[in-house]
Amino acid sequence: MKRKSKNIEHKTKEEIFLENLRDIKEIFDKHNIKFWLDWGTLLGAVREGKIIEWDHDIDLGIMAEDFKKNTSVFSEIKKRGFFLKEPLILEPKVLVLNVWRFGYNVGIWPYSIMDKDALVAFHGGKVSRNPIARSSWFLWRLLECDGRISMPINKFKFVVALFIKHFILLLPRKSKKLLVKIVKKILTENNYLIPLRIVVPKHYFERFKTVKFYDMEFKVPSDAEGYLEYKYGPDWKTPKRKWAWANEDGAVVRPSTNKENR
Repeated sequence: MKRKSKNIEHKTKEEIFLENLRDIKEIFDKHNIKFWLDWGTLLGAVREGKIIEWDHDIDLGIMAEDFKKNTSVFSEIKKRGFFLKEPLILEPKVLVLNVWRFGYNVGIWPYSIMDKDALVAFHGGKVSRNPIARSSWFLWRLLECDGRISMPINKFKFVVALFIKHFILLLPRKSKKLLVKIVKKILTENNYLIPLRIVVPKHYFERFKTVKFYDMEFKVPSDAEGYLEYKYGPDWKTPKRKWAWANEDGAVVRPSTNKENR
């Protein structure tokens, strides 16, 4: 059953973030999936003891293998009213799982062992220019999100998209599930995303400690300050409203570089 939040329009962004975080935590704890605060959520917990005022989502880290062993948790996440922004494709790599609810995102970052010294996570980056991939991507989002996506500005494309959207809403559940399966296969075969790699020295995620964050307990890297400096630089303690993670994060390996490790 989907959880209905009372008077969601009267809640602050912080309250919505916490409601989303609490629900994901309940599900992961129930299924014994180890996770930790990551990215800006970890930064806020360590530096400010709260969610950063201008942060736009919640970020959590998990091990990809733990998630692959228990993908049933995703069904429970959906029952709580969350929906996916990108397809849940586990092979050949697990991409960051962006789940949305009440207008805000929870980014779940699955890390895999890259070598003896590093872990790697994959962010979807941008959609390929391949027309088959781009069309399939748009169709998948209409299917998964029941049309809750931005529509094309181009008038012709808008009309086509609107027609497809209403057609999808009329499909029986079994037909819709079959179509989702077909589209996911097309997306996978056509390399629909050009991913960014997030490479982290393995030692940061080998030991954890527990911290109190609001009224809940969470795991964080035992050397959280060293990890934050690795990602955000030596001035990580200085608040910065405008931060372009894809270009400024020390863990991101851009496709145009030869950087393999740090």
